[in-house]
Amino acid sequence: MLILFVLLCLVAATCGQGNSVFIPQCANNDHCPLDHACVAQSCEDPCVGTCGKNSTCHVRFHIPSCACPSGYTGDPLIACFPQVQPECTANDHCPLDRACVGQSCEDPCVGTCGKNSTCHVRFHIPSCACPSGYTGDPLIACFPQVQPECTANDHCPLDRACVGQRCKDPCVGTCGSNSTCHVRFHIPSCVCPSGYTGDPLIACIPQVQPQCTANDHCPLDRACVGQRCEDPCVGACGSNSTCQVRFHIPSCACPSGYTGNPFTACLPQDPPESCSPPTRKVYRVHNAQKISWYSAVLYCLSIGERLASITSREEMNLIKEEISKTSIRNDQFWTSGNSFVLGKWTWFSTGLPITFVDWGAGEPNNINNNEKCVQYHERNRTGYVWNDVRCDGLSYPI
Repeated sequence: MLILFVLLCLVAATCGQGNSVFIPQCANNDHCPLDHACVAQSCEDPCVGTCGKNSTCHVRFHIPSCACPSGYTGDPLIACFPQVQPECTANDHCPLDRACVGQSCEDPCVGTCGKNSTCHVRFHIPSCACPSGYTGDPLIACFPQVQPECTANDHCPLDRACVGQRCKDPCVGTCGSNSTCHVRFHIPSCVCPSGYTGDPLIACIPQVQPQCTANDHCPLDRACVGQRCEDPCVGACGSNSTCQVRFHIPSCACPSGYTGNPFTACLPQDPPESCSPPTRKVYRVHNAQKISWYSAVLYCLSIGERLASITSREEMNLIKEEISKTSIRNDQFWTSGNSFVLGKWTWFSTGLPITFVDWGAGEPNNINNNEKCVQYHERNRTGYVWNDVRCDGLSYPI
């Protein structure tokens, strides 16, 4: 009794203060019926505010489940809408001249064909075509058909060609600048006019009359360079060297008191040491490539040597000895001998007249007055002899 009295007093005291005491109905779902859930310590219906419009809600083991009722469709958590029965789901559900588009039987021609084209539907499939008198892509556009002027060159005049079904001048845009065009049997032909040269399909340029085509067309102190008679010394020699031109060929040398390679540079010469002069010439056979006599002269000068001059039988034997060291047999070799001046045979490398000779039988014969250079060759493996030949022929330099 005493305990009950105390509790009643506490309740009375609390009520006297104007406050109420909240007693929790649940602490988890297990404290509630199966169709309710524990929400804020109170057993509540969990469907309230959970599902969307027109949806239904069922609670199983305290968990709400939303669904769209029969005849409705959509997201049951957001909204359910009355379900519309589709007119079709495949073309077979529609007439043969219609197709199932968005579950509705529609005309498949709409928006399918291009301008001026016609459309026919067969077994639900649209087919586009250009009508009679029109041509083009029926899916894009059809245009009135123009009757062709031609379909082959034979349908045009002889000075015209069939281009794009029209008879046109085939010269237009065919030839290069300054060229002339003639049409023969429908075919254009481009040519450079008189006084012009070049590729007539690209461009014709005024033809410049060449000043020369060979060194013989120039003065003796000039050479034919690019069809012009030019000073061959320009750019030929090195610094401090001197250049002289003999018979169109530049000759570079270091002046007195200088030494070095005259084609590269001449340097002041140191005082010479006491030494004995060489007792004989030294010959070398350059067998890398056959070249002309003119090129042989320049090549030897470019490496600080001179094209061979022969003044005795001993020197002839030295040359044969050098040739025997190579793999060359029964071939031809250049010497510096020539007859450029008044038909007199001289050595270009020394400027001296040729006194020792070893001509082959019947040589020199100067065929067509055009054999002015001395060639040293082995005739059918019977021995080496001299022969006068054209200077633009090819031989190995010695």
